Amino acid sequence: MKITGKVTIENNRPATGLSVRAYSQTVRTEKLLASSVTNAQGNYELDLQIAKRTSVEIKVYNPRDRRPIATSDFVVDDQKTMEVNLSIAKTRFAGLSTYQGIEAKVIEVLGSDSVIRIADKKMRVLAIETGFSPEQVESYKKAEILS
Repeated sequence: MKITGKVTIENNRPATGLSVRAYSQTVRTEKLLASSVTNAQGNYELDLQIAKRTSVEIKVYNPRDRRPIATSDFVVDDQKTMEVNLSIAKTRFAGLSTYQGIEAKVIEVLGSDSVIRIADKKMRVLAIETGFSPEQVESYKKAEILS
């Protein structure tokens, strides 16, 4: 089953770089089914492997935060696709820091690859693809190496 959707902040502004996770739920357990990161338009896509009627909860997280800032729960039967849009109150999400914005775009471009493994001569290309300056992307890489 595929779940797609858009995460927005008040006034329908896209929420970029947020973690979106789908969990199956029972009375006693919660199991991660899939996760994604919102793109520049706030869109996400989750592919779930569900064999039967399942209670699902979508949770949206700010990077490096353990508490969800938006949730939606529903029951999935035999649907092939479903659209779940979520809105975040501005008081719950003030926006990404510059670092988090760079991190979100780097993750969008590189996927599971680490920026640390990108050769120095390719950093300019990464800067172009993310829309940030070469200096900003290089600073991000240095911060990742130190962490």
